[in-house]
Amino acid sequence: MVPLSDPREDNRKRRLPDNNSTELQSQGFSHDSNNFFGTMDNGSQLRPPVTPEELWFRSKLGDSGRRTWDKIREKCDKYLPCLSDYTEVELQTDQFYLALTDVFIVLLSLAFLPMYFLYFEFTFTVVLSFLANRVAIPSVVLVARSSRQLRGHRIALLLTDAVTWYLCLGGLYGEVGTIISMAGRPMFDTRVQDIEEDMWGTQPAVEFSREVDIKIIGEYFHWCYFLFYGILFFPLPVFYWRYPRTHYLTLANTVLATLAVCAIIWVYFPVEGPYWALPHRHADQVGYLISHVVQWLVEMGSSHGTAFPSSHCGVSTATWIAVALTSGDYKIPFLLVTPGLWLATIYGGFHYCIDSICGILIGAVLAIAALYITPLWLNYFSSNNHSAPSSTISLNQVYEREDESRV
Repeated sequence: MVPLSDPREDNRKRRLPDNNSTELQSQGFSHDSNNFFGTMDNGSQLRPPVTPEELWFRSKLGDSGRRTWDKIREKCDKYLPCLSDYTEVELQTDQFYLALTDVFIVLLSLAFLPMYFLYFEFTFTVVLSFLANRVAIPSVVLVARSSRQLRGHRIALLLTDAVTWYLCLGGLYGEVGTIISMAGRPMFDTRVQDIEEDMWGTQPAVEFSREVDIKIIGEYFHWCYFLFYGILFFPLPVFYWRYPRTHYLTLANTVLATLAVCAIIWVYFPVEGPYWALPHRHADQVGYLISHVVQWLVEMGSSHGTAFPSSHCGVSTATWIAVALTSGDYKIPFLLVTPGLWLATIYGGFHYCIDSICGILIGAVLAIAALYITPLWLNYFSSNNHSAPSSTISLNQVYEREDESRV
C-alpha cells in the first residue's frame, strides 16, 4: 500500500508555537520542513483560520455583536473540522481536485438519468428525488470543486462531506426505491429462486429458520440484523471527528462505492426478496422481542426491489474491513455482529442466499480496493502544483489587530 502522510498529525504537533520563531509567529505562520505544506498557526489549531469574507462581516458588527459571534464560532468549531483536519490535496487552490466520492456520484448519475428520462412521472416524490439527487447534489459538487474561490474553503469541504453522508446514510437507498416504483419494472425473483434451487436444491431463505428452530438463536440473529443500522450510521461520524482524515476518506470511499454498485444493480435488476415473494415465519416463531421490531422495520421502511445484492452484507463487510485495516479498532464488536448479520439476512427471510453471498463479495472487494486506491488517488493529485489558502488569518490575529488599533 502506498504510504500517505496525514498533515493533521503534523499540525497537532505544532499547537504550541516555537519561541525561537518570533518573526514567523508575528506574521501568523508556522512552517515545518517535514510537513507537506506550511500552514497558518492560529495559536492552537483548534480554531480554523478566518477568511476575508468573515473578517469583513465581523467588522460590520458592534463590540457586543463581535463577542457574540466569536462565542458562537468557538462553540461550533469544537464540533466542525478546521482546515488543519483536511489533507493537503483537499486544500490545494491552484489545481482542480476530484474526490473518489465525486466519481461515484457521476457514475450514479450516468446510471440513473436514463431511468428518469424513460419513466419520469410528474409526482411530488419523483420530482423531489430528481431535483435533490440528480440536480442539486451534482451541482454542489461541481461548483465546490471547480470554483477557484471555493477550492480549499472550509464551507465547500463541509458541503462535499455532507453530500457523501446524505448518500451513504439513506439518500441513495430512498432514491432507488423511488426509481424502481416509478419504472414499474417486473421483479426478477423467479430467476433468483431458480438459481437457488440449482445451487442448493431448496430455498435456504425458507428452510434455514425451520432447520434451526431455536428462538434464542433467532433472537440473536435478529439483533445482529437490527444492529446493521449502527454499522451504517456510526462509523462515518466517528471516523470524521476522531480519526485521521485519510482513514475517514478510505471508509467513505468504501461505503459509498459499495452502495453505488448495489444501487445500480437494484435499478436494472430489481429483486423483491423472499420476505415478499415466499412464505416467511411470523416474528413469534423466530424470536422474542427484537424479531417483532425488525419485521416491522422491514415492512414499514424497506424499498421493494433492493434484495439483490444485499446491502446489509455488503456495507457491513466493507465497513468491517475498512475499519480493521485503517484503525485496527472495534474488532470485537464487528466480530460479534457482522457474521451473525450475514446469517440473519437468510434466517429471517430478508434475502436470498445468493443475495448475501454477492453482497459479501462486493463489500470485501471494494473495501480492499479502496484501501489501495485512496492513497494512490490522493498522491496523484498531490503531485500537481498546489498551495494552501493563503488569504486567511487566525482568530487570535484578529484579536491582536483590534488590540493594536485601540492603542
